[in-house]
Formats: sequence, C-alpha cells, structure tokens
Amino acid sequence: MPIINFPEPKQRKVILTKMMRQIINRTLSVHTLCALVIWYGESRIGKTTTARYVAEKILEEYDENNPRAFRAKYYEVGEIALWSGNEMKKGIKSLYFAALGFPLDESTYIKDPPEAIALRLVHELRKRNIQLIFVDEAGCLSLDAIRGMVLVRDVAESNGWTLTLVFISMDDLPQKIGKLKQIDGRTYEWCYFEQYSLNETWNLLAELHPHFAGLDRNNEDHRAQVEFLHETYGGFPGQLIPFIHRMEYRSQEFRGKIELRFLRATHLLTARDKESSIKHSLANYRGKPSR
Repeated sequence: MPIINFPEPKQRKVILTKMMRQIINRTLSVHTLCALVIWYGESRIGKTTTARYVAEKILEEYDENNPRAFRAKYYEVGEIALWSGNEMKKGIKSLYFAALGFPLDESTYIKDPPEAIALRLVHELRKRNIQLIFVDEAGCLSLDAIRGMVLVRDVAESNGWTLTLVFISMDDLPQKIGKLKQIDGRTYEWCYFEQYSLNETWNLLAELHPHFAGLDRNNEDHRAQVEFLHETYGGFPGQLIPFIHRMEYRSQEFRGKIELRFLRATHLLTARDKESSIKHSLANYRGKPSR
C-alpha cells in the first residue's frame, strides 16, 4: 500500500448565490458612470470569489464585435504604507502592472508627474478595451495611494474612456474613503457582503455536496446537521468549503452514514489540533521576537 495517496484534483466550483448576483448587477449598473465601487465584508464571506468570477466571465464572454463588451482585470494589491513616499505614484504604478501585465518603465516613473503616468495607463487600457478593475485587499493602501488610483479613473473620464474601479476590503477602507470627500463623492455604489442565513447556508451546502442535497428540511435530525455547521462556521462560504473537503476525506475511513456526530467529530479534529498548537506556542515561545 503506498504511503502517499495523491488527492484527485477538483475543479473549482463557484456557487452563484442570490447575494452575489445582486452585487454583480449593482456594480455593473453604475459602470457607465466611470464609477468607484466599494465591496466590503468580513473575511471568507465571498468577496474575492465574486470578483474573480466576474472578471473571468467578462473575459469569457468578451466579443470584439459587441460594441458594449469590455475586458476586466482582478488583482490583489500589496501594501503601500503611509509615509512610504511617492504614494500616489506607487498607487498608479501598482494599477499599471496589474492591468497590463508588465511594469512601468522606471525612468518614466521617476521623471513623469502622476497625471502623465495616469494618462499613459489610460491610453494602454483603451488599446486593450479594459474598463473594469477589481482591487482586492484595498485596505492595504494609504490614502494617497488610493488617491493615485482614483486619479487614473478621473483622467479616463476626462479623456472619454469608461473605467470603473472596485475596491475590495474587510478593514478600515470605509473610514479612509470617508476622509477623502472628493473620492467619497465619486463612490457611486457600496456593496456589503452579509453573513448567510440558515436557509442560504443550507442552499449552499446542497450545491456543494450530495449528502446535504438529500437532506429533508422538515426532518429535525437533518436540520440539526445544517444548524451545527451554520453556528460553527457562521454562514461563511470560505469556511464551509474547506470543511466539506475535510468531511469527504474523513468519510473515506468512516463506514457509517454521515450524521451530526460525524460532522462534529470532523470539526473537532481540526479545532482541537489548532487549540493544542496555540497552547504549545504560547507556553514555549512567548516573548520571542517574530521573524
């Protein structure tokens, strides 16, 4: 018997929920205004999955013969810290590389003012028909870095090019936007990703695994299974999906039927090891500097 059993690759499956559809539609409805849009919500709630899904679908359905079609880009921004210097330029430079796939020429970055670099980027976006850019982890950006990215949007609008920027975050981005009144006024849509309700969690689980699809909503034992997962993982898709993978792995060694006790055991195996790891770390490495 082999020691290593390589897992079977699985195709990433995106369950398009009602909330995701609504947020996608709300975002696209303001696109022609050269909008700034904020997507906000807790970690693992589905913001990144939704953004990647939209960008992929837009590219899949892009048709050069359709005058209304355009391309989209998604990227996760790195930190541009406060007082790091040239933050506006750094914001534009980050957007430039993400949208075009190659870096801005260093000499151009040094000698040209932010407005000139923004105009250069807009010219390249127009050539590629890119009109929508998702900026994930936007809370890592300083106020001036955000200001630099918004400058690109402003230059695009003044030059007759439609460009929507979607800033995605879970931290203090709303407060930052509120401090910049000129940017707050250009933010035409705010989308809040809410925790899924019990019924929405059940619908999601039913799409993810046949066991949950076969449960009876009027059966108390079946309902208890879903209630346990909803209470434990808070209705967050990013928590439920890894649990399903762990459940499938455990079920290969488990010959009984999947029930509440089995679901609890699957959860506790990981939860107890996490707790043991934290306790050991606190007991043995307290006070040592982080690397």
